[in-house]
Amino acid sequence: MKKRILAWKTFSLIIGSILLFINLPLITKRGQTLSPWGSIHLLVDISNSMNTKDSQGQSRLQRAINLSKRLISSGQTKYSLTIFSSTSNLLIPPTKDTQTFLTYLNSLNTNLLPASWNTNILSPLSLIDNFASTGDQIIILSDFDFYVPSKTPLKKPYKVSLIGVGSSNLSQVTNAVWEPITSEGRPIRSKREDKKAKALASVLGGKYYINEIPKELMHHSSSNLWTRLNYSILVPLILIGLWL
Repeated sequence: MKKRILAWKTFSLIIGSILLFINLPLITKRGQTLSPWGSIHLLVDISNSMNTKDSQGQSRLQRAINLSKRLISSGQTKYSLTIFSSTSNLLIPPTKDTQTFLTYLNSLNTNLLPASWNTNILSPLSLIDNFASTGDQIIILSDFDFYVPSKTPLKKPYKVSLIGVGSSNLSQVTNAVWEPITSEGRPIRSKREDKKAKALASVLGGKYYINEIPKELMHHSSSNLWTRLNYSILVPLILIGLWL
């Protein structure tokens, strides 16, 4: 009998330790505690340059919308949607209502904010920082054709990802979008600015991806669920192991 108890105690402690080790990177990051149900905040650029179409025949904004849809999954994860140009606006605060979120996402266009070529990334970042929680994910979708600040406006640590949309080669730009700034107006072409995007990623402590959603972001909800299940098993195992 004593051998069985000892064997069960050893088994409980071993399994609990393994689960703890697996989830350690999710528990602590930058010295902060991360919630396994952290929210995802999408920041979508709707400035005029996002109307540009590249060789695939799709506007940058539409590509950003399609990529964003791949991030959405039903479950415990909350999503918020913020649009930005020269200013920004929180369209949807964090919600689990994915159907409503997708409805708003599909309705995005470049007329939702005043037309401008002076895109201001500080505006949406400061807005998000007012309500987001430590450890949440911030995902920025843009062509990054704008000024990059030298210092981050974010006061809390987040997991930041930048998704570049469009082409970085002007020869692949198939249409010229109209610039409304000058009195006579003029059609111009713009490209995806990878150099600026990488600089912004460095400032925000994030990662930059091009025309794709990385697997770790697509599996956010499922990985959170796995973490939650692990904790529901881990804690009882450790307590049983210590009690016996």
